[in-house]
Amino acid sequence: MEEAMEKSTDEGVKALDYPTLRRSESLKKDMDFFYGEKWQDDIQPSPAAKAYVSRINEIAETEPYLMVAHQYTRYLGDLFGGQMMSGMARRSLSLENGDGTAFYTFDDIPSAKDFITEWYTSLNALDLTQQQKEDIVDEANLVFALNIDVLQELTGSPLKAMLTLAVNSLKEKSVILAILVTTFLPISMNEIGLGVEKDAGKEVYHLEKAAIGGHSQFMEQYCCVRRS
Repeated sequence: MEEAMEKSTDEGVKALDYPTLRRSESLKKDMDFFYGEKWQDDIQPSPAAKAYVSRINEIAETEPYLMVAHQYTRYLGDLFGGQMMSGMARRSLSLENGDGTAFYTFDDIPSAKDFITEWYTSLNALDLTQQQKEDIVDEANLVFALNIDVLQELTGSPLKAMLTLAVNSLKEKSVILAILVTTFLPISMNEIGLGVEKDAGKEVYHLEKAAIGGHSQFMEQYCCVRRS
């Protein structure tokens, strides 16, 4: 995804491409920790990861403005749930000194809330037609589905993986409830700033990567997506 963003000349994609959000280097650092420095020679993308990468490459060439939906679902999900997920990953996998959780660390973003407000302001300022806005909403729904496919391929059920990680790491009902809410809370693009009227057929469901921390296999496939 970030390689496609680098090559993009679309003004909207460039406006929302904040260097502080980039995750490739952090992800590579985590992969080195879990699989060793030669992991790129051994790990191959799964069918679901290939489908995800294929979609990114397709729209980058044909409809680059749709990359905005990928930036939103990936980066805002990383930032929204990063702190919660990093703590759960450390407890579940007995990680120390930040090892294996660099992906969740945003050192240059002291306030996630303030940064997200700024990012939404940039989103609102994009020069998009009504049809383009609706297309981005549709693409965001597809991105969530692609993420779910990866999780299902690895665990059989994103919800099961999320609950297993929550129970194993903290065993607190309040925490499990919080994860359920943040994972499946419906967010329409109207609520996040694109100005598209709320439509049940275009509702965006915010899927945090609840299984990432406890299922390092997911990182293999997610890395393949990031590198596209």
